[in-house]
Order: sequence, then structure tokens, then C-alpha cells
Amino acid sequence: VKADGFNLLYIVTMHVMQDMFLTAKSKAHVKISSVEEMKDQVAEFFERVPPTFFQNWNATGLQSGDGPEIIQKAIEAFQEGRNLQSVKASSPLFAAVKGKGKTKGAGDAGVS
Repeated sequence: VKADGFNLLYIVTMHVMQDMFLTAKSKAHVKISSVEEMKDQVAEFFERVPPTFFQNWNATGLQSGDGPEIIQKAIEAFQEGRNLQSVKASSPLFAAVKGKGKTKGAGDAGVS
């Protein structure tokens, strides 16, 4: 579910996820023969990414610069077997905004 006020973050995040999936399948020369097969492969590709990962991001400006790469690296960490606590501890997505403590930030990406 997309939360109000996070349309750009939602679009950027979905673009990163789409690129990750399509790049991996393309490099592996995977052929997909139906919409159902596509849905199954997408679900399998992202199965290690918990829905709660998309909540309480503190990083801002994720739509440009290193933002998309930061999102991608966090998702890749799950695919490599890391858990949510580990990703939260190491990803800039969850780091406190400098000069503002843990107050304003990107908040909840609203993706579930």
C-alpha cells in the first residue's frame, strides 16, 4: 500500500526493484512465458525482503545521486542472507538525519 506524500519515493523504489529483477533475469537469459510465471519469479526474487524493510527510512534525497544505489544495496543484503536488524544497522536508509537526530526523514515508503 502506498502512503500519501511518498509518491516519488515509491516510484524510485519500484524502479530500483524492477531494474534489479530485469537485470538478473536478462543476465541469466531467463525466458518467461506467462504473466503468472512472471509474478511467481518476482515473488521468489524478492522473497527475502520483509515488508517492514520499507518502513521508517530516515535518508532523504533518494531519488537522485546515490539514492537508488543505496536502496539496491539494502535489498541485495537481504538476498545475500542478512536479516532486517543487520540491514537497519548498516544501511544509510535508516541512519539518523545529521543535525536533526532521529526526527524528520523519508519516513515510511508505504510499500507493502
